[in-house]
Amino acid sequence: MTSSQQLQEERAALAKRCVDSQAEVEALRAQLQAHQDTLSQLEAEGETLKVKHEQVSQLMSDALSKRELVGPELTERLVGPLRDELAGVEGEMASHQARLQGAHKHAATIAQQLGPAFQKQRRFEEALASIDAMLTGESAPSKAPVAPSPATPASPATPAHKTPSDEARQVRVPLRTSVRFELNVNAESDHNFYTGFTDNISEGGLFIATDQHINLNTELTFHLSLPTLTGTHELKGVVRWVRHSDEPETNSPNGVGVQFISLTQELKSGIERFIAQRESIFYDD
Repeated sequence: MTSSQQLQEERAALAKRCVDSQAEVEALRAQLQAHQDTLSQLEAEGETLKVKHEQVSQLMSDALSKRELVGPELTERLVGPLRDELAGVEGEMASHQARLQGAHKHAATIAQQLGPAFQKQRRFEEALASIDAMLTGESAPSKAPVAPSPATPASPATPAHKTPSDEARQVRVPLRTSVRFELNVNAESDHNFYTGFTDNISEGGLFIATDQHINLNTELTFHLSLPTLTGTHELKGVVRWVRHSDEPETNSPNGVGVQFISLTQELKSGIERFIAQRESIFYDD
């Protein structure tokens, strides 16, 4: 068998592996999107339960405020069923929270599988390109030096904050929704896909709650939807500060502060309108 025939056989085998690995990546992407849709549905259900809890609590409060007017017996007849209903809603909320946490854990597992699968697919494509180059008599493309992955853990053991000194103080408002993001790393390094929660947003950026170790100045891509925007939009950002601890403080989740990069006027206006409609919680330092 000639060397050309051997290369052709190797090429055929690699071509099949490329197709199989691409199918694996696409299947993982589809699974992740399905879980993202499930997360969105669960979050909507959670908001409905929260509103119901607030409504029943308000009815109980109103009934108790009239205790002196209607007497304790009638008050109890009014409050008793509301108390039972409130306990039922709280049970539903606890069950829903467990389902939501389980769905996030499952989505994170799939997201972590996607990075290695993507890397494997790229290796097959590079090998196929090298064989094609040999078959055509061209030189195989040389690889550029591999830069260290920005996703390598480098955060201190205790919470760390780094905010650009020239960044103006900006109003931040609550924004609680799930988000899937991809680290934009060197072309020769892994592609990494993760999920987390947004916690708050300002005109200049947002905070993503995640336990994933991410370095300062890492660029990432994520998708965001707001009531003041039409559809879901792809945004790019850069990590400007990091909070990470193996024992995070109460109400201080691990995560990263992300500064937006090159917002379109549509996105900028939509974010500004969203912030204007929400009650501010604090300012950027």
